Amino acid sequence: MTQIPTESEWAILRELDKYFYCDNYQGTPVPALTAFITGLLTITPGGEIDASACGFRARPAMKNLTHLPVRFTWCRSMNLSAARHLTTLEGLPRTINWGLVIQSQDLTSLAHLPESCMVIELLVSADMGLLRLLMIKDLERVDLRDPSRKTEVPKIKEIINRYLTQGKAGLSACATELIKAGFKGNAKL
Repeated sequence: MTQIPTESEWAILRELDKYFYCDNYQGTPVPALTAFITGLLTITPGGEIDASACGFRARPAMKNLTHLPVRFTWCRSMNLSAARHLTTLEGLPRTINWGLVIQSQDLTSLAHLPESCMVIELLVSADMGLLRLLMIKDLERVDLRDPSRKTEVPKIKEIINRYLTQGKAGLSACATELIKAGFKGNAKL
C-alpha cells in the first residue's frame, strides 16, 4: 500500500532531503519521499524518523549547523562527517543498527548518544567525557580521533575499547586507567 505523506510529514521529508542522503539497504541513495512511499522509513506521530533499513549521510548543507535539523528514532547507520560544527547530539537515533560517524570540532558532550550501536567513530577533545561510550548496548569498537590533526588517539582508544564489553561494571576501572594515563578530562560521563 502506497503511503501518502501528510503536510507535516512532507515538511520533515523536505528537511531530510535538504540535509541528508538517505541510503537504502543496498547503499543506494534514494530521495526521502521514495523511502517513505516504499516503507523504508516512517515518521512517528511525534515527527521522528524511524528507518531501520536506511542509512543517512550528512549533506554539505549541514556544514555549519550546530544541531540536527530532524529527529530520528532508529536507522541502519549515520555518517555526520559533513556536520563539522554540531554542539549537541540531540535528535540522534536511539538505535543505530551498525555505525555512527561524528566529526564535529565543536562537540563537547556525548549526551544523547544512541542506546545501541555497533561502531562509533568520533573526534575527541581533551575534556570530553568518554565513559558514556561504555553504556552503549552492542558497541563493539570505538575509533577516536584528535580534532586538530584528525589522527587517531591510540592510547585513549585502546583503553576505551578494552572496557566496552563490561558496560557499567567497567566504568570505574576505565576511569582509573584513563586518569593514570593522563586523560583525566576524558574520565567522566
